Amino acid sequence: MYTPKHFEENNLAVAHTTMAANSFALVCVSDQGGVDAAHVPVVLDRSAGEFGELHFHVAKQNPIWQAFDGQREALVIFSGPHAYISADWYDSENLVPTWNYVAVHATGVPSVISEDQNAALLDALAAQEEAHLAPKSPWTTAKMESDLHKRMLGGIVGLAMPIGKLEAKAKLSQNRPDNDKVGVIQGLRKRGGDMEQAIASLMET
Repeated sequence: MYTPKHFEENNLAVAHTTMAANSFALVCVSDQGGVDAAHVPVVLDRSAGEFGELHFHVAKQNPIWQAFDGQREALVIFSGPHAYISADWYDSENLVPTWNYVAVHATGVPSVISEDQNAALLDALAAQEEAHLAPKSPWTTAKMESDLHKRMLGGIVGLAMPIGKLEAKAKLSQNRPDNDKVGVIQGLRKRGGDMEQAIASLMET
């Protein structure tokens, strides 16, 4: 990922927070047929290794998992909030529009995990997402009939990817003078929208 110095995010905790907040990621791998990709919900283990470890699953009928042989490298992309920045919002003149955004790229070698590990992954994934729905009582796999649970587990492939390389980028107008930043924040606040408000808040912090 092309990242000018002023847009680098070198704080691992901040990168992990971005990944956890945007846990529906894009997994990309190059195989004999070209480049393949899958959109997957991801569980991040922050404590594993230097950069953490990712756990995710795909449908067994999805051929992408066959590329994950424990040797082939994959790229997992976490896309955070993003917003169009109008040049009219700058105090400075003779500038062009741009886009502010946050993204994290994790690179590593995925490998297939066992059925027991896969079951634990699904429990962890459900717990991770159900936590956002509180105070609702969380859904768990215990609410499923055991035979159905086993059949559904047989239809997916679980994967683990120790992160070997982590790149985080926060393009938030750090290269602009303060008066331009203020104008951008005001423009985003006025425009409204969840993404715009998120980028404005990140710029403020």
